[in-house]
Amino acid sequence: MSVDTTIGINGLQGDTGLSGAAGGGATATPLMNTDSFNTANANGGAGGAGGVAGANGVAGSGGAGGAATAAVKTAAANLLGANALATGYGGAGGAAGMPGDPTTQGAAGGSGGTSTASASDTNATGAAMATALAIGGNGGNGQGVGAGGVAGIAKATKASAFGLGAATALVNQTAGDGGAGGAYGSQSIGAAGGASALRNAVTGSTLGGVLTLTQIARGGTGGTSQAATPGVGGKASSTLIVDDTIQAAANRSSSVDATVLAYGGDGGAGNANFGGASGGAGAATVNITGAGAVQADAEASGGSEGAVFSRTVPHGGGATALATGVGRFVTVTAYAWGGTGQVGGGVATATAKGVGAGGSVTSTSVTSRISSGLITLLSATTSAPVAGTSTAYTYAHLGGVGPTSMSGDQGVAAVVGAPSPTGVGPVLSLNPNLKSGFGAKPIYFANAELAGGYSTIACAAEVSTSEIDMTVNLSLTPKNQDLFIGFYGSVATGAGFNSLSFDVTANGTNILHRTFGSLADATAYFSDHAVDTGWSPTAGPGGASGSAQIGIILSITTASPGDGFTANLLVGDAQPLAATVAGMASAMAAMGAPGSAGPVASSDARPTPVATLSLACAGLFRAA
Repeated sequence: MSVDTTIGINGLQGDTGLSGAAGGGATATPLMNTDSFNTANANGGAGGAGGVAGANGVAGSGGAGGAATAAVKTAAANLLGANALATGYGGAGGAAGMPGDPTTQGAAGGSGGTSTASASDTNATGAAMATALAIGGNGGNGQGVGAGGVAGIAKATKASAFGLGAATALVNQTAGDGGAGGAYGSQSIGAAGGASALRNAVTGSTLGGVLTLTQIARGGTGGTSQAATPGVGGKASSTLIVDDTIQAAANRSSSVDATVLAYGGDGGAGNANFGGASGGAGAATVNITGAGAVQADAEASGGSEGAVFSRTVPHGGGATALATGVGRFVTVTAYAWGGTGQVGGGVATATAKGVGAGGSVTSTSVTSRISSGLITLLSATTSAPVAGTSTAYTYAHLGGVGPTSMSGDQGVAAVVGAPSPTGVGPVLSLNPNLKSGFGAKPIYFANAELAGGYSTIACAAEVSTSEIDMTVNLSLTPKNQDLFIGFYGSVATGAGFNSLSFDVTANGTNILHRTFGSLADATAYFSDHAVDTGWSPTAGPGGASGSAQIGIILSITTASPGDGFTANLLVGDAQPLAATVAGMASAMAAMGAPGSAGPVASSDARPTPVATLSLACAGLFRAA
């Protein structure tokens, strides 16, 4: 084992009225590359604090943090495995000195130090693992009217692993936090959190083994401010594109497992005049092509809005996740979580695409806001089998207009919570039965689209499931109003479906269950039709105080490529109909629907999870 640990010297505090000295840099590079386990640790020195005020009242600024560079390479033959680990920490910026009159004078915090790390491991006789961690230094705090120090960034982080049987490469890159501003004046701003960006930072190959790649980018937190604008959260983006099939045949992996994560930084805390700052956006993209099994996971999270003491505030950071897997058998997952905010959470969009002879695609989008809003938590999830090409798309947005139609994908769950009047208005104008059913004073919880369809290669029957869930703040809903579901604009492609089930749950109890075997019946039911579920969040069966959990699930069984069905929904709270059950029975009879389908079921009838499609069913599909 060879270990090199280097620590930069901390900068000295500045003399009276002078800036602190910069922290020393650190570079770590082990010399013994032929050892099986090699480690490089580099820690930049912290910047020195600024000197206190001199005779003129001027204080010194904080010194900059030192840079850190860690690089390690392992080239060994070891049956038990080999490892390379590189870790770099940028030094923190120094704090500013205290000025003579902090209400008119100030000094800035020092900048955080940069960081980079790289690791490479080659093992011709056993497993190989390479890990690179890089963390930027935090900015120093300002004083008086001084600004916070700039966040240190982490950059050029890389890891590569080449092994027999198994190879694992991991990169984790984190930007520094912005320094806090001083306590006085408009110049005492908090610094933005550092941004973190990665693209194809992990690489590797095996001799017919298992290749595991993980790539993580994290943005820094924005600096706080007591008297001016706080710093926004740092953006994070992580993109990984790998085609293992371009390797020589002997070097192709039997399976590739790739995970890409991107986490935007939280916004800085604010004050009564400025509020908290926006969280940083997160964007994760993974695109993996392999000759055998492929697992591709993308996860993105927007940073939360900083602590808020004002009604006029920005949102949490948006999140976008895009995952694509191409192989013999594929498991593809995309997950996006918009950052929490007061006015609204960040918009979350996730897309999972699979191309293969079997497998599954799953997509989830979630967003949230603090508890004072009507809808405090909103999620959308969908999953479908893969036979050829399948796509699962989800979208979650608090506020705004309704989702854009995504008919044609194998799974769709898109929802806008607490939709704006400009989004609901056109729906009501085109669907008079909905307008009449919801009545004069409705409260709209959500506008949504749920859809499912068959994959692109003919095989056995397929089941796709789409679901939206929401948490409703009952303090903003009138008492003794029922939950209404309005249907409009249904679209069928091909033969539509073999069977379809639709369920609504409230606080864990199934309050509406409908099944369809006829496309004509389903089209009539899901077109310009308002249903009073008979359940009241505050007075009906299963009602609750505080908050209510509402779930809506569409499960579709299809038989052939091109088959699919889309349902659009308007969900809200309105005055109950005079005779709920009788009214529903009459409406269903008019449409030719089975009269036995009552509005209340005795148990939760959520469909079972979607099963992956068997390879035997799909025949001789071969990855590109």
